[in-house]
Amino acid sequence: MGREAPHPYHPILSRFPGSRATSLISPDYSFRKQDTMTTSALPLSRRTLRQRPLLPRLDRALRILIAMALSAGSIALVTINNAVRGIEAMIASWFLSPFTRDQIDASLDRYFVWTGDDKLIALQVTVECTALLIGVPLTLIAAVILATTRARWGRILLATITMWAIVVLVNASRLTLIGWATQTWGLDPGYTVSHTFVGSVVGILGYALGLAALFLIIGVKKPRGLRRPAPRDAASAEGPQYRRGQNAASPTAALPTRRDRSNRR
Repeated sequence: MGREAPHPYHPILSRFPGSRATSLISPDYSFRKQDTMTTSALPLSRRTLRQRPLLPRLDRALRILIAMALSAGSIALVTINNAVRGIEAMIASWFLSPFTRDQIDASLDRYFVWTGDDKLIALQVTVECTALLIGVPLTLIAAVILATTRARWGRILLATITMWAIVVLVNASRLTLIGWATQTWGLDPGYTVSHTFVGSVVGILGYALGLAALFLIIGVKKPRGLRRPAPRDAASAEGPQYRRGQNAASPTAALPTRRDRSNRR
């Protein structure tokens, strides 16, 4: 009888080519090896594939470009702050119309109110009173989040739009409150108290609401589809372990010992 070929995978049986245990464990061992190789890579669901970015580098580049566009837009709003303040004066004039008599339309960055002694007072929306002081820094924060994190694009854009709506609305309410107080109680104490104390409180409230809306809509957790998979334990990561002394079901239980080989000789 010719010698059987040594087993190509098992390290112990390759040293003893004449061992009869080669034919006993080779099918079992090849099956286990193939089973381990085929079950190590699990198929991904359609939802996971749909949420994962197709090209991570392209996704990161587009995020940086959009973040730069948001930053450039914020700087552009600062450069044309005269037009922005004119729009805010117009909104304040619209809000004041139900509470004032003979309301006059806003002119440039000024809106008008009548006092009790029939005096027309022009209130100017200065740089310190515009909503840009709150909206621009929060927009820059949203741009940094977009460029440095994996938050969803839609959430960041929706959070930025909502933040601007809240900031503009709160600031318009503040300007309306100042105009109403000036019309009711005059320049002193109406304008002084409403502009110095009450207006400052309303401005801080608008900043807090805008910041809260920005972070609540974006969310502090990572998107569900982009979370890292849970790491496997060390035993499953290394594959099956074959040691001396295992049960009879293991492929190495039928290996001959030194005493058995000496008796056979």
